Amino acid sequence: MRTGTVVHLTSFVPSRQTPEPDLVHDPFPLVDVPVAVRVAAVPRSVRLQPAGRELPWQHDGEYVHVRVTAADGHAMVVVEHDLPDGPSGTGS
Repeated sequence: MRTGTVVHLTSFVPSRQTPEPDLVHDPFPLVDVPVAVRVAAVPRSVRLQPAGRELPWQHDGEYVHVRVTAADGHAMVVVEHDLPDGPSGTGS
């Protein structure tokens, strides 16, 4: 059975304009940031959304490793993978 894991990345410069809360208006670019997502199964795909761009990735048996560049303060790394078989997954 297929499933996915989504990691939201946000990057904004906080500004103190009132006693509380800190506000975030200005996006701060993320440039070549390493991201590791714990996924036991080898991914079917790894994409950067909302750009829809396929990302190069490496899987070490426990984690998927990617590098992300996003200029607008928000991006999502979407890892599509199969659920593992057995008691913790959907299999036997």
